Amino acid sequence: MKKLEKIFIPVDYSETSLTALDFGVKLASTLNAKVQVFHVKETESLLFANPEFEAYHNLLENKIADRVKELENLYKIDIHFLIKTGKPVYKEIVYWAEEYKTDLIIMGTYGATGIQEYLAGSNAYKVLSASKSPVLTLHPNNSEFPKNILCPISSDPNTRQKLDEVAYLAQIFNAKIHVLGVSSNEDEFNLNATKAYLNQSFDYFKSKNLDVISQLWTKKSEADLIMEYARTANCDMVVI
Repeated sequence: MKKLEKIFIPVDYSETSLTALDFGVKLASTLNAKVQVFHVKETESLLFANPEFEAYHNLLENKIADRVKELENLYKIDIHFLIKTGKPVYKEIVYWAEEYKTDLIIMGTYGATGIQEYLAGSNAYKVLSASKSPVLTLHPNNSEFPKNILCPISSDPNTRQKLDEVAYLAQIFNAKIHVLGVSSNEDEFNLNATKAYLNQSFDYFKSKNLDVISQLWTKKSEADLIMEYARTANCDMVVI
């Protein structure tokens, strides 16, 4: 994974969004990276036909701008705050992230409530699917750097493509890596492939002198195994 030099942070008015903002600026300060904070006003919304809502919306925008200024002063870095009007939200995020030539998008998984959905989970998922840049999503109240990174490994050969990214993130955060082999299929071929890729991944991280452990979990769906292990081991980041 190349060095992170440009970080793109889409925001709305939710606490999760502000958590992502805090995390992203803190990370940028650590890496001496540039920060683009981005907000989308959806077009063709009935809400904006109401002058009272428009005024309230402007107040909330000012709240974000004030928070950006606080973070600039706290971390002594310049933050560019951009507001654009468009629809749908996720396409605007992906487009402007590409225009900015971002190295990483950081956003919340749950957005503002109400009729208009700004950065709710569906938008985060769509950005994950459509973006050419890596996307880091955060849950509420999780602005601290991760200490335990979960790296799931399956029988798919492509499962190892993320190893460079995981190593890079572990070095940035000084985090422990949990390499988890997951297999819902007890077919001997798939199980052996998972074990082989698990061992290769473990050896790769060890070769970089990283703190790493490995385990093999089976007999459930891969998604269930990943979520169960993440809870059991208190993993605060999962790299898929």
